[in-house]
Amino acid sequence: RYIKTWIGRYVTILNSDIHLTCDVTGGLDSRTNLALLLRAAKVADVDLASTVHFNSNSGLKRDRMISELIAKHFNFPIGLASTKDYRRIDLQDSYRIWKSHYLHSYWPVYFPTVVRSDKHFWTGGFGGGAHRWVTVIGGAQTVTKALERKRDAFPIADQFDGLISDVEACIFELTADKNQPQNTNVCHFRNFRERFHHGRRSQHINSLSPLAGAGLSAVSRNVQENFLKTQRIFADVIFNSTPDLLGFEFERGYENFAGKTPEVLINLGIEDSQIDSSGRAFHSGNDATTGRCKFVEELEMLREEFELSVPSALETNMVSNSDIALARHVLSTAAEAQRFNHRADAKPAATTILAAAVARWT
Repeated sequence: RYIKTWIGRYVTILNSDIHLTCDVTGGLDSRTNLALLLRAAKVADVDLASTVHFNSNSGLKRDRMISELIAKHFNFPIGLASTKDYRRIDLQDSYRIWKSHYLHSYWPVYFPTVVRSDKHFWTGGFGGGAHRWVTVIGGAQTVTKALERKRDAFPIADQFDGLISDVEACIFELTADKNQPQNTNVCHFRNFRERFHHGRRSQHINSLSPLAGAGLSAVSRNVQENFLKTQRIFADVIFNSTPDLLGFEFERGYENFAGKTPEVLINLGIEDSQIDSSGRAFHSGNDATTGRCKFVEELEMLREEFELSVPSALETNMVSNSDIALARHVLSTAAEAQRFNHRADAKPAATTILAAAVARWT
């Protein structure tokens, strides 16, 4: 039912005047979502090259290479469409949204690039982490061990001990649920990480995430652990939507991926005629304020606020002089290149701005 429902939803969108942007990477999550969309295009008999903007990060070379192989096989372009005028975001709004929804919960600095518009949906693999086995987070085998690595950088030892105690109590309570595996990293992804990841994005754009929400969670919370460890749920969805996608490599190994042996997968026998394509899409036409902004302009705003934040941020002990020096180097390098080498490189700058905000609260 889940597969047929989401294929049908995509058919409805493809048959409407709503524009769709789809993230394509070398990863498993976005590929599972892409499988549903490709099957919908087949059912709707539409040309994806003219109806969907496929988005892929050119800075991630292996990701981009795999994305282009997939695009070539299925005959759709990667990243060729420009942002339509009605979706261009105002500079001040973009920076404000980043501070409101990202600064406190996500270190990589991604400034929103489009406004919320009833005529545009953005889709991708958000939410997929809740449906597989997570062995490590930041090189640590448990959430507590991952936090312990931050102990030396925490300004007040007693508060850090209290934080660890609270986290352990929370995880104990959550993993007591019979539908939660005894794996603290899986618990973290299901109950916290995905909420801030997918949930944050949905605050400022119309985001479609088939892998997030109750539909697939009803499956992943009721299967054997081996299904999570072999990414079997993803393999079954791809196999029953667009099985050709099983033949492409991933940006990382997935050595135990069940899709490598299709004969073990469940064939649900979903026919195109079983897809309900009777849905309709409605929109009010009321969009957010549009404008024109460029990354270099947003970066300049970030640099200005960073410098203003330095004095009060240092007083909190949340950042050090070495953090400040690193942040200045990263921001200067990004200004010259007109991009971050990786958005996570901006962490010391974002931490400084956050620390200054904390100082104002106290």
